Amino acid sequence: MKIRLSIRQKILISAIGTTVLCYILSIGFIATLSHRNAYRDAIALADQSAREAGLEMENILEKNLLTVRTLASAYSVYAEYDQEMWDKMVVDMYVPVFEKSPGMYKIWDSWELNVIDSTWDRPTGRIMNTLERRNGRIRKEQRVTSLDGDNAIYKRFKENRIENIEEPYRDVHVDSGKEALIMTSLMIPIMANGTYTGLVGADITLNDLQNIVKGIKPFEGSFGFLLSNKGTVAGHSVKDYLTKSVKDLYPNEYEKEALLDRIARGETFSFEEKLPDGSYNYVTLSPIVIGETVTPWSVGVSVPSKVINGQADKILFYSIFEGIGLILLLVVLLLLLSNAIAKPLKKFTVSIGNLAQGKIGDDLKINLNSGDELEDMAYELSDCIDGLNAKAEFARDIERGDFSTSLKLQSDEDKLGLSLVAMQESLKKAKDLEEKRNKDDEVSVWTNEGLNHFAETLRQSHDNINELSYLLIKSLVKYLEVNQGGIFLFNDKEEDEQLLELVSAFAYDRRKYHKRHYQPGEGLVGACALEKERIYLEEIPDEYIEIVSGLGGSNPSALLLVPIKHENNVLGVIELASFNKFTDYMIDFCEKVAKDIGMTLRNVKINQSTNALLEQSRQQSEELSSQEEEMRQNLEELQATQEEAARQNAEQNSLFNALSATHFVVEYDMNGIVRSVNDKLLRTFGITEDTVLGTHHKMSYQFTDDQERDYEQLWADMRRGKVRIMQHKLEFNNVVMNLSEVYTPIKDVKGDIIKVIKFGQDISELVK
Repeated sequence: MKIRLSIRQKILISAIGTTVLCYILSIGFIATLSHRNAYRDAIALADQSAREAGLEMENILEKNLLTVRTLASAYSVYAEYDQEMWDKMVVDMYVPVFEKSPGMYKIWDSWELNVIDSTWDRPTGRIMNTLERRNGRIRKEQRVTSLDGDNAIYKRFKENRIENIEEPYRDVHVDSGKEALIMTSLMIPIMANGTYTGLVGADITLNDLQNIVKGIKPFEGSFGFLLSNKGTVAGHSVKDYLTKSVKDLYPNEYEKEALLDRIARGETFSFEEKLPDGSYNYVTLSPIVIGETVTPWSVGVSVPSKVINGQADKILFYSIFEGIGLILLLVVLLLLLSNAIAKPLKKFTVSIGNLAQGKIGDDLKINLNSGDELEDMAYELSDCIDGLNAKAEFARDIERGDFSTSLKLQSDEDKLGLSLVAMQESLKKAKDLEEKRNKDDEVSVWTNEGLNHFAETLRQSHDNINELSYLLIKSLVKYLEVNQGGIFLFNDKEEDEQLLELVSAFAYDRRKYHKRHYQPGEGLVGACALEKERIYLEEIPDEYIEIVSGLGGSNPSALLLVPIKHENNVLGVIELASFNKFTDYMIDFCEKVAKDIGMTLRNVKINQSTNALLEQSRQQSEELSSQEEEMRQNLEELQATQEEAARQNAEQNSLFNALSATHFVVEYDMNGIVRSVNDKLLRTFGITEDTVLGTHHKMSYQFTDDQERDYEQLWADMRRGKVRIMQHKLEFNNVVMNLSEVYTPIKDVKGDIIKVIKFGQDISELVK
């Protein structure tokens, strides 16, 4: 027959009998081994204190490293965005992380220029974004560095491409009046498709680790300390040891125990430190491995050996006396234990039955502080109920259309939670697509209405460019709801130098006429015209432009310059200033309007030019009619003059021919070189024209000394336009004769003497 006993009865019978028998058999063995075991347990406690402290520190560092690792993983998609959008997203991601991580002193990143900028072809050079706490405030900074080469730390990290924790250091940017904090830096590489693109880093304080170190005190007189991979003291109960070397802590054991090598390898080890008074301290070190870094740190605990031995002696002394008392207490404890087990089990049965019926509520939880498996069971049951409650609330939020809530999964195999999260993501994507479609529709309607409005304005007849420009800039400022704007157009009147002149401006429903002009490439306006590309700024140069109202003046928050183009020719520039930032669709709208304005302005200019040409043609036609009558009269006078000139020319030719028939005729330039001769001279001397041309006047003459002096005077007189008559003896080609010569200078229409003509006559018979 089977005897049915309750759990309470089974515990009392089996536990009391077994415990009494085991105690009697082991009391002797315990007495002999208690001292040794107590010493070993004390050492184990010291080792455990080091391990637990190491795990706690490892969790803190891993949490910070996980944050940095998450940012680095998110940044691997950098190439999918343009730099302007990505810079904003980086800051948007940094700020909440920074605000929720008080232990982080600084978050920074580094991007390789040759990865993010296709025009950069050098292996070094990077862009850094930095957020740091300074004087109680978060400061943002972006800068370009390493253009001429990487520093040693960054170069080493760039080559290794693994997670890294730097050696501890004191903060150099400590606030005034505050003690410098002990810091370290966590760095994670950013990899995109196996390519190194940069890193994300965080500078964190070691205050939390220092507090853990101070809390390490397993025994009286014991203390803890924290060492970096290279043996630098990162935490110690004595502040003077901070940032010093492990060699300063244990100078005698440094080389004997090979402390630095064992710490660097991440070993778990212990040794005894001999003190000056001859006593010993037990020192144990446990490694701290952070993420995927290869530079483990170590946490150590130092316990005086006399404390450990004293603890063991006390345990041995009290173990015998406690054994007797334990037997007496055992019965009482087992009674309490049986009740403590039986009552919770009954509650578990009721709660599980309700859960099986689909009931969920906090009233099903069981609160136990037994510190045993029953408490674990109660905790697991409560955790299960909390999870079901959270899933129910999560489902209700989804039903209400709230997709901002998150669900904490109870494990990686939480199928119900994973299904709910997948459902939320699917519904959220559908909602986001609908909102995006609605937003795109609103932007499309806004853009089309604006383009139709400006198209209607541009279709109106405008002969005055200034008036048309004012109407356009006024409509553009109001439609975009910006604060002021202006239109600059090229001045086509100056052919040598074209200038961009402000032809119209509008602000606060009033015209603002400014005497401003720019050359191409000068200022932002000139740069926009020269590059033929838009310019958008959210950091406006000081004193560049000011928005003035009845309450005073202030610099705008955003400035947009758009070129007015027609067939890739820039006609001018639109400048808009606003206290609010311009959206992408507003900028695209401005470029479309500028294109339409360019076409219209081109047509207006053509019309104005055509009208001007027509007016000029009319005036020229009238002048031409007047000039034709005057020309007719001049032609009649010219004809009479030409007839008289022809008559005189015929007479002169007859005279010249008569002289040429009876005289020698030679033409000289002003240097006395023969340029032409008549036939009479050639026949008389029996020579050809080629023989004479190019020879000098003086070549064939025989002069006396007086005639030589007179010869120089001859040419001097002719250069002054004076006619000279001379008699000479000429000997040329075996022909000798005496000549009487008349030298006549010839002038051009300006009155300048250009040549000399000589008429010569043979007077040899007269001389005889």
